Amino acid sequence: MRRFLSLLLWLAAVVCLLVGTATAALFGPDDRAQTGLLPVSGDAGVAVVEPRVLPVAGLDVQVTAQTGAERPLFLGLGNAVDVDSYADGVAQTRVKQVQLRRSLKQPLRLVAAPVTGSDTLPGPPDEIDWWFAAQQGDGAVQMQVELPTTQAQVVVVALDGEPLGGLEVGASYHQQGAFGTGLGLAGLALGLVLFGWLAWPPSRPGAEPAARSEPIVEGSSPAAEPLDQRQRRVPLVALALVCGLTTAACELPQRVDSQPTKLAASQDEGAEVVERWAAQRAEALRTLDPQPLSAVEQAPTLQIDEGAFEVARRLLDDETAEINQDLRLRSVQSPRLPRYPVWFVAVVEDVAGSVAKVQVHRRGTAAGDWMLVAQADVLSSTELPSMAVDSTGAITPVGPAEATGLQAPPQDVADAYADLLADAAADGGELVTVDSFVQQMRTVETSQSSVEGVALQQSWSAHKVRWAMRTDDGGALMFATFDRSDAYRLKSPKSIRWAAQSEQRAFLDDSTDKRPTLDYLHQVLFYLPPAGAGAARAIGQYGGVVGLADR
Repeated sequence: MRRFLSLLLWLAAVVCLLVGTATAALFGPDDRAQTGLLPVSGDAGVAVVEPRVLPVAGLDVQVTAQTGAERPLFLGLGNAVDVDSYADGVAQTRVKQVQLRRSLKQPLRLVAAPVTGSDTLPGPPDEIDWWFAAQQGDGAVQMQVELPTTQAQVVVVALDGEPLGGLEVGASYHQQGAFGTGLGLAGLALGLVLFGWLAWPPSRPGAEPAARSEPIVEGSSPAAEPLDQRQRRVPLVALALVCGLTTAACELPQRVDSQPTKLAASQDEGAEVVERWAAQRAEALRTLDPQPLSAVEQAPTLQIDEGAFEVARRLLDDETAEINQDLRLRSVQSPRLPRYPVWFVAVVEDVAGSVAKVQVHRRGTAAGDWMLVAQADVLSSTELPSMAVDSTGAITPVGPAEATGLQAPPQDVADAYADLLADAAADGGELVTVDSFVQQMRTVETSQSSVEGVALQQSWSAHKVRWAMRTDDGGALMFATFDRSDAYRLKSPKSIRWAAQSEQRAFLDDSTDKRPTLDYLHQVLFYLPPAGAGAARAIGQYGGVVGLADR
């Protein structure tokens, strides 16, 4: 047994000596392993290093890129989801892997492949806001960054728009304590050799004498542990101690996620987006001009706001209005998505309006702007259901056809709700019910039809559901957008007195058309309970007239 232990210790000593010597030689006294500058073949103005070349996370890396001429270069590290969107359709050289070569002078080789496309990126790289790290320089540029756990890609861009001829890239990896760990392993190897020698049984002629059995006198100390037993324990204790110390001295790299994903926006990023939207909204309100909103909103939300401003301009003589805006961000929650477009949900308290605005902001491409695409006003007294989050704090999207845990898929609920709105006699069913919004729309139709000389017929249809997210009770929150058409039959258009400050007065007061149609858009926020817990119900909405229908 002792012979086997000695051989095992000597074998471990050889392994520790080889690994320790190699580690110390590779990292050196500055704890930094270097690849050297490696040429990248290609004639594009953009080079992208794919995630498989950066298979670990948590390492402190210094990346270098240089060309043979003094020319402006950009070097950045970004999430693979961002970079793929940013460089999509652009001519580029993609570095796909690193190969080992039989050369002591340059043992590594980068394998690259060209991708054809446009000669220009969708936007200057130095104006992009999602880089983990970025630097610029003339002829050569260096960047220090800690590799993230999400898949990331290195991007080199020639800022003069010319091909990256003579490009070389390299990296040095800083591993705190690596050199000391290598020396420690080498020292451990020497210790294991010594312990193996101590554990080797001595060669003694003849049989060992039988152990004496002596009585222990009461009050006396027990006999000391035999020397051979202590020798047997020393190597094991020392091995465990030294291994623990050497492991603690070197921080091990982490694994990179197996699939590219991106958390759409952090709390701070979402706050910046909402702040920009609020500033543009204030300017639009000040001038009664929706043009500032076109920089931060898209249809259908923008169409609703444009309709509201058109009504205000037609009914008000003054071209400016008093701003009464007090918006306070409550929360930002984002899903983790594998590709663009990305989006997040914000809840903004509108103190002046006594409502909470539940919003969806969307970014179509990595170089595009964030745009408000869905919104619903919810009474401040309404308690919003909590959204379910995963271990990273990301919310979970629900697809329009996904029925898991729900009474029906979100799209089916939206279609059923449109049918309920279109039929004034319907009571709903298992999917939807007559809620406050349905009652409000039926009241509008009844009151308009009660005006002398006016007949009104409403029609409704649902858009495709794009924004739904799981709640922590197993249900879902869903935004649904509806087209509404109010088709009028007027006996004498000029004699009708429409309500003051109404969209009918704004669009129909001077009209001679006996059969006008006003088009509306409504964005409705629904709560979909878990299966068996009741019908879906609207908890907020944002909508209004968008204009006269073309005939």
